[in-house]
Amino acid sequence: LKSTINLPILITLPKITRKKRRSGVSTLITADTDPNMAESLRGLRMKVKKHLADGGKTVLVTSTLAGEGKTTVAVNLAYSLVSEGHKVVLLDADLRSQSVARTLGEKAVGNSLLDCMKDRSIKITDCIRKTQKGLDFISGRSTDKRHYAIDSHTVNQVLRDLCEQYDYVVIDTPPSEIMSNYAALCRCADCVLY
Repeated sequence: LKSTINLPILITLPKITRKKRRSGVSTLITADTDPNMAESLRGLRMKVKKHLADGGKTVLVTSTLAGEGKTTVAVNLAYSLVSEGHKVVLLDADLRSQSVARTLGEKAVGNSLLDCMKDRSIKITDCIRKTQKGLDFISGRSTDKRHYAIDSHTVNQVLRDLCEQYDYVVIDTPPSEIMSNYAALCRCADCVLY
């Protein structure tokens, strides 16, 4: 893979299989769940911080298809950064399928990135919610529109606003194979994890 894509491979994650609950929601796999996962996440955190050492703050996490673990990686990376005392916000940019709130065990309510793009009077800082573990996140209801385009100008402004308040902004994106929106988001991020 490394010779084919000519990009560094930061970590490998252990394969951990979880059954879905009757509600259709999987339990979040965390560093507390598996010691191998904990070690992999520590390594990922260190390499991401090294990559962002020149002042970058935004980390985008994507994958090819849904179900490959991008939300799990994004949530765990955000929690890992919080555990070191950093102020972190997790932005759910998968407008069609907002899953960050559900993954965190929260309800999919309130405003999100989509609401900020549709209504300029809504500020992204008004959309921030908090977890009990000290992680801030932005995730709301999914859109019913099949193709909602990401406005890169608005996203750049949103990220600038968040970077003024946070040490790190972790962005969970739509799958790259399914939605073209991730490409606009990649141009806005300081670091892209695939």
